[in-house]
Amino acid sequence: MSTFRQLCKELAPRPRKALLSTTGIAPTRLIVEKDIEICEGQLVTVNWERKKVKGKILALNGKLSSNALLALLVLRFLYYLFVFINLKLLSVYITRAN
Repeated sequence: MSTFRQLCKELAPRPRKALLSTTGIAPTRLIVEKDIEICEGQLVTVNWERKKVKGKILALNGKLSSNALLALLVLRFLYYLFVFINLKLLSVYITRAN
């Protein structure tokens, strides 16, 4: 016999999106393990571009934990730094070519 709390968990809709460490934002329907209760910090397997990829759930449905938010900000900073360095290198290459 299940308790009311267990019944609510079973009937509650699954989160629609998840932020994963390997693929970024992905729909939770791509998670291979259908019978588990998904939560932040859990390792799951995802069907991503016809391949099974393992990843850690950083956030669900836009609710970021502080660690996930920090990781996302660091990744965004590194991306912009990479773009900036490539633009600087490209401008140096173009000026030397002229």
